[in-house]
This record gives sequence, C-alpha cells and structure tokens, in this order.
Amino acid sequence: MNTKLNRQLHAELNARGLMNQKANMVLNITKGRTEHSSQMTDMEGALLLAAIKEHARTNALQKNEKANNMRRKLISMAHQLHWQLPNGKADMKRINKWCIHYGFGKKPLNLYTLKELPKLITIFEQKVFKPAMNKI
Repeated sequence: MNTKLNRQLHAELNARGLMNQKANMVLNITKGRTEHSSQMTDMEGALLLAAIKEHARTNALQKNEKANNMRRKLISMAHQLHWQLPNGKADMKRINKWCIHYGFGKKPLNLYTLKELPKLITIFEQKVFKPAMNKI
C-alpha cells in the first residue's frame, strides 16, 4: 500500500481508538496474508479505510437515534401531563423551559447528550411526572 494511504489508515485508526485492533483488521481484509498494513495492496487499504469510516458513521447514527428515543420518552411523558399546544402537539417551548430551569445541564432538550439524557429523564420522572400522575 502506498505511504499516503497507509498514513490515512493509521490516522483513522488512531482517531477511532482502534490501533490495538489493526493487526486483526489487516489479517481479515488480506484473508490471512499479512497483519502489516504496509504490505496490503492499495485496494485492500482503501477497502479497510472505507469500512472503518462507514462503521464510525453507523455508530454515530445509532447513538443519535438512541438519544432521540430518549428525548421522545421525555416528550411523551410531558404530553401525558397535557404539556401540549392547542393543536395537540407537544409544547416544546414549555419542555425546553423546564430543561433549562430544572434540568442539571441548564440547556434545551436537544442539547443534552446521549450520556446526559438518562439523568435528565430520571429527574423529570421523579420531580414532575410521578408526582403529577399520583394526583390523578
């Protein structure tokens, strides 16, 4: 494989924290011929680089979908509490206001990360949703 492509591959592996898996990836793409990226063909190198980038893109999409599912859960609970507009849609202004004032991150719902959302949902459930549902 040419030097430029090998540098790109190493940069991508480092960026993704996958250097410790490089030998196995190279063995796999070369069908056991070598575990050294410098001994791969340009085609093999390009295929491996493309596979790593696609895997990273897929992971990012999956994380985004998980975060969106958690946001939908909070919106659904708010909807059950009748935090909605006259047209029946969730009152996002009210939800975002709650997230800014009472959420730990002091920011609108869509700015909470996948890691932060479980804590935000727990706070909403315990402080708003369950007490309101117990009154019904």
